[in-house]
Amino acid sequence: MSVNGGWGIDFMPGFLVEQGATLNANVCGQSLCMTSPDPMPYGCHSCVNQICDSYPNCCGIGPPILPEGFNADCLDRVETVCGLVCE
Repeated sequence: MSVNGGWGIDFMPGFLVEQGATLNANVCGQSLCMTSPDPMPYGCHSCVNQICDSYPNCCGIGPPILPEGFNADCLDRVETVCGLVCE
């Protein structure tokens, strides 16, 4: 994992990165900065929860019945919803 810049960075289990950070981080067993055929599990990270709340298919909790996985639309929300920038 690498994190650059920003402020409010706290490294603990379920770490939190706030405001203006650049990251390449694994959370929830997969990268928050890469697409995946698997959805993110709701409740595993605050950014993931925010994305799940606005776009439930990223977490397999909304219609359609089959989850879309963590696709490009979900990845875009890392920046627009959480304010984080993947490198």
